[in-house]
Amino acid sequence: MRRGSRVEVYMVGILVTFFVFCFNVEGTNWNKVGEAKGETQTFVDTDSIRREGNMVGAWARELPAIPQIVGDEKLVEVTSHNEFRCAHNQFRRTEVIYSYQSGKTERLASEGMKSWQTIIREPTRIMYEYLCKQRR
Repeated sequence: MRRGSRVEVYMVGILVTFFVFCFNVEGTNWNKVGEAKGETQTFVDTDSIRREGNMVGAWARELPAIPQIVGDEKLVEVTSHNEFRCAHNQFRRTEVIYSYQSGKTERLASEGMKSWQTIIREPTRIMYEYLCKQRR
């Protein structure tokens, strides 16, 4: 049996990422809402947006322009469910899915992630602006 070349393995990783991005069950209507300094594209699943008073929740996806090295893997996508307290400039992630170039995914959901945090990262600020400032 022949082993795949690095190019073949890389292409399989790209195809797996593409299919996960296009057919992921969490989202059905991904809308690009911004790009953080040319580094990370940010998308929101507009079908998942839920509003309750001052709070907004939605699934979001971050695609770094260059895969980020995490241990022995290359991170190519972060999909997460985020909730925002619009009047307080705060957010929390209730679930996160990390997707790697190799096709591996890690899904995290824990009570520890559910604490409210001040928005610092640019991709999170982009989501906040889209979800909280553009009320529908």
